[in-house]
Amino acid sequence: MLFVDVVGSTAAIVELDPEEAMAHMRPTLDVMHRVVEEFEGTVVRVTGDGLMALFGAPLALEGHALLACRAAIAIHAELALLPTRPRVRIGIHSGDLVAAKSTLRSLGDGAFGATLHLASRMEQLAAAGTTYLTAATYEMARSHFECTLAGTFAVKGFTVPIQVYELHGLGRAQLGGHAMASPSFAGRGAEMALLTKCLDKAWAGKARVAGIVASPGIGKSRLCHEFALLCGSRGVRVLTMRALAYGHATPYQPLRELLRTMMHVAAATPPERARQKVRRMLRALAPALEEHLDAVAGFLGIGDASAASVDPEMLQSKLLGIVHTLVRVPVSRPAVLIIEDLHWLDAASERFVRQLAAAATGTHTLVILNFRPVYDDAWLRGLRGTVIALSELGERATRAVTSELLGQDPRLAAIRDRIALRSGGNPLFIDALVHSLHERGLLTGKAGSFHVADATGSFELPSSIQSVLGERIDRLDEQDKAILQVASVIGLDFHLALLPQLTGRTQEQLAQSVARLQAAGLVEPLSWRDPVFAFKHPLIQEATYLAQLKARRSSLHAEVARALEAFYGNRADEFAGLLSHHYEAAGQPIVAAQYLVRAAMWIGKTDSAQALRYWKHACELVQGAPHSQALDSLRMLVNGQVVNYGWRVGMSQSEAKRHALEAQHYARESGDTMSLTLLKAAYGRIVGAAGSADHYVALVNEALDSIAGADDAGRTAMLKAQLSQAYRFAGRLSCALQANTEALRKVAKISKSDIQLMGFAPKPWIISIRGTILVEQGRFDRARKWLDRAIAMGISEPVVKFIAHLAYVRLAWFTHDAALAAVHASQVKSIADGSGIRYIQVYVQRCAGLAMMAAGDAEGAVIELTKGLRMARQINAARENEAPLLAEIAEAHGIAGRCDLAIATARRALSLARRRKSRIAECQALTVLAASMARHADIAVRTEAAGSFALAEQLATTTGSVAFANRLAQARQAVRSEVHEERELA
Repeated sequence: MLFVDVVGSTAAIVELDPEEAMAHMRPTLDVMHRVVEEFEGTVVRVTGDGLMALFGAPLALEGHALLACRAAIAIHAELALLPTRPRVRIGIHSGDLVAAKSTLRSLGDGAFGATLHLASRMEQLAAAGTTYLTAATYEMARSHFECTLAGTFAVKGFTVPIQVYELHGLGRAQLGGHAMASPSFAGRGAEMALLTKCLDKAWAGKARVAGIVASPGIGKSRLCHEFALLCGSRGVRVLTMRALAYGHATPYQPLRELLRTMMHVAAATPPERARQKVRRMLRALAPALEEHLDAVAGFLGIGDASAASVDPEMLQSKLLGIVHTLVRVPVSRPAVLIIEDLHWLDAASERFVRQLAAAATGTHTLVILNFRPVYDDAWLRGLRGTVIALSELGERATRAVTSELLGQDPRLAAIRDRIALRSGGNPLFIDALVHSLHERGLLTGKAGSFHVADATGSFELPSSIQSVLGERIDRLDEQDKAILQVASVIGLDFHLALLPQLTGRTQEQLAQSVARLQAAGLVEPLSWRDPVFAFKHPLIQEATYLAQLKARRSSLHAEVARALEAFYGNRADEFAGLLSHHYEAAGQPIVAAQYLVRAAMWIGKTDSAQALRYWKHACELVQGAPHSQALDSLRMLVNGQVVNYGWRVGMSQSEAKRHALEAQHYARESGDTMSLTLLKAAYGRIVGAAGSADHYVALVNEALDSIAGADDAGRTAMLKAQLSQAYRFAGRLSCALQANTEALRKVAKISKSDIQLMGFAPKPWIISIRGTILVEQGRFDRARKWLDRAIAMGISEPVVKFIAHLAYVRLAWFTHDAALAAVHASQVKSIADGSGIRYIQVYVQRCAGLAMMAAGDAEGAVIELTKGLRMARQINAARENEAPLLAEIAEAHGIAGRCDLAIATARRALSLARRRKSRIAECQALTVLAASMARHADIAVRTEAAGSFALAEQLATTTGSVAFANRLAQARQAVRSEVHEERELA
C-alpha cells in the first residue's frame, strides 16, 4: 500500500478558486497516477493533493513491494521535472488487507484493514521529498534498494513502536542491470572519462554511439555497471538490454523485453491492460505514434486477434520507424541505453540495434554497446562512434584489486603477488582465485579482510580461469551444484519458477540454495519484478554446462523444454525457437523441427530473412528421419516454404531447385495436387529471376494444366497472375496482358489461404503488373491510368508497392521526362529504405540510374546501374534485372561516347539476355550494339550495325514493345543524322 501527499499544496492554492486550484494540481496528480500504473499499481483514491495506491491487489503481482518502491522513486524524479517542482512525501507498508469492488468507478477498488492505516502513518511521518517504509516493506526491498533506518516511532493505534526506514534509491545491483563480481573498480579511469564525455555530449543533444570491446572476464559489463551508477547519481535514466548465448533461437527477444521495459509492461500484465498502457506511453512520447499501437502490441505479444494482418517487411518497417521516433523524442535530460553482449545478438535484433544507434546520433539518447573482439563492429565505426578497447588491468590496478579483495594482512603479501601474476590482469580471474582459496579453507574472514587460516596449507593456484571455476563448482554442496547445473542448461538467465519441476525441490529449498550461490558470487538477481536470476558471468555458465556429461545435458535439455512449454503457455509461439533449440540439444530433431515451424511462422510476421533461416534449419532436422505420412507432409511444408521465402530474401536457382524438387516429390507421393501446383509456381518465380523466363512460363502453365478440371477459379486466377509476370519477364507482352486480364477478372475468388502463401494482396500486384506491361508496350496513357490506380490503393506491402513507381520510372525514361523519373525513383528508394528489403534495393539503384540517364547524366547512370548489378549478384536476389541492367549500362556508355565499352557491354547483355530468354533486354542490347557500331571509327565494325538493327526490329515486333520500336527508330534516325553531318563536313 502506497500513500503520497503533496507538501505545501494548501498554501499554493489558498487564494485560487476551485477550478484554478484543480488546474494547478492536475499536472502533479497526473504524473503520480501515471507512474503508479506504469509500475503495475492500482490507484484506489485520488484526493485533492495526493493519492492512495495498491500493489499486488486486485491483480496478484510478484515483487509487489519492489514495484511500489520503484514507483515512489519515479514519482519523486518525475515531479522534479515539472515547472512547479512540487515536493511530496510518500509512505509504503506491506501487509494483508481486504479489497472490495467499489460502486464508484472513479474510486477504483476499496481497501480496508490495518495495512492501510500503517501506510498512511508512514506518509505522515515522512519529510518533504522522502519516502518512508515499514520494516515489513524494508525486508522485501533491502537487497534491491538503498535504505537507512530513520528511527523507531510510536504510531497511533499500535501498541508496539514501529521501526521506520527511509528509501534513498536503487541499490548498486539494480542500477546497471545486475551486480558485478569484483567489489573493486580500478584502472579504468581513462575509459570512464571517455564515457563521461559521451554523456556530456548527450546532455547537449549531440550523442554518439559508444562501443566497448574486450575478451571475456576483462570487465566490459563492470565498466557499464559503474557508468550506470554514475548516470543514476545524475538523475539519468538507464535501460539495459542483454543478448543471450542462444540468441539465434529467440530472435527479437532482447528487443521485445527492452520495449516492454520502456513501456512498463510486465509479462504477467493482462493483454487488454497492457495495450492500454502501451497506448498511453505512445501518446505521451509522440501523439503520431499512437497509430502504430497494433504494430507495437503485436510485436510484444499482446496484440488484438482481430487486428488486420500486415506484410512482414512492412511491419518491420513500422517497428524500425517507431524505434527511430522513440529515441528522437525531445527530452530535457538524456537517457542511456546499454546493450550487452552484442556478439550473441540475433541478426533480426541487430538490424534494430543498428537503426536505433543511427537514429540516436545527435540526440539526447546515448547508446552504449559491449561485445567481444569476434564481433564485426565496422558499422559502428561508420557512425563515427567512440570505440573503447579494454585490455587486461595494468600491474598497479591488478595489485589494487587483489589487495582490496584479500585485505591488508601482512601474511598475505606473497599470495597477493602470486594472484596478481597468475590472473594476468583479468578481474574475473582475480575474483575466482580469491573465492577458491576461501572455499578451500585456506583463508578465513570475508572479502576485504581475509586472513591466513592454515599457513601450512597448499596455496597452489589453478592455471586458467576455466580450471578455477571448475574447481569452485565441484566444491559446492551437491544440492546447490545440481541446481546450478540445471540452471546452466536453461541458459544465462533462469526463472526460479522453472526449478521446482526440474529439481524436485520446494520453493523454500530453492530460495536457500540460490541465496548460497549468490553469496558464492556465482549467480545474481536480474529482475526487480520477477524472481529471475543470471549467472554472474557467461564463463561461469559455460564452465558449469561443459562440466556435465553430454548424456546428462541432453536429458536436462528435454526436461527444460517441457518445463518451458508449461511456463510460457500461450506465449509458446514467441519462444518456439528456444524450445526448438532445447529439443535439438536433447536429440529430438523432429520435435525441434515442429517447434521451428512455429517459430518460422511467428517470426515470418516481422522478418522474412530470419524465417527463411528457420525453414532451412527445419529441412536439416527432418532430413534423416524415417518416412511416414506425417513426416513426409512436414518435409513438403518446410522445403516448400524455403522456396516460397527464397525469391525475396535471395537464393540461387540450384538451391531453390533442390528444395522444390523434394517438396514436389512428397506432394506427388501424398497425392496433394493443389500443393504441387503452388510449389511449381513458387519455384518458377526463382527460375524467372536467375534462369530462363521461358522455363518460368512453362512451369506456371504446367501448374495450370494440373488443375484444369478442378474448377478452382481462385487458384486459377492466382496462377494466371504469375503467368502474366512470367510472360512479361520473357518479353511476350501480348500474352502477358491476356493472362493479366484473366487474373483480374477472377481475383476476388482467390482464397485467404492462397493469399497467405503469396505473402501479399494479389489485386494491387496484378494491377501494378498490368501498368508495367502497358508501359513496355508503349501505351503510355493507358499505363498511367492503371499505375495511378495502383498507387491510389494505398498498398502496404513494399514488394508490391514499389512496382508502380518502377513502371513510372521506365515510362519517364522512354519519354525523356527527367523530373517524373526523379520523383518516382525517390519513391522507390523511400519504400526500400523503410522496409529494409534487399530485393527492392536492387531496383533502387536501377531506378536511380534510369533517372540520371533521362536527365542526361550518363556518368552517374553508369555508377548507379553498376551498383545495382553488383548488388543483385551479391545478394542473389532480383536477378531478373541482370540482363536489363547490362543493356542500360551499355546505353549509358554509348551516350557518354565510349563506343568500344558500349559495344563490349552490349554484347555481354545480349549473351545473358538470350540465355535468360529476356527478350526486352535483348532488344535493348541489340539497339545499343547497332547504334554504337554505326558510330565506330572502324569501318569494318560499322558494317555490322545493319544486321543488329534488323534483329532488334524483329524483336520489337515479336515482343509487342512499341516503346522499344520507337526507341529503335530514334536510334536509327540519330545515326543517319550523324552520318549525314559527317558527309556534309567532308
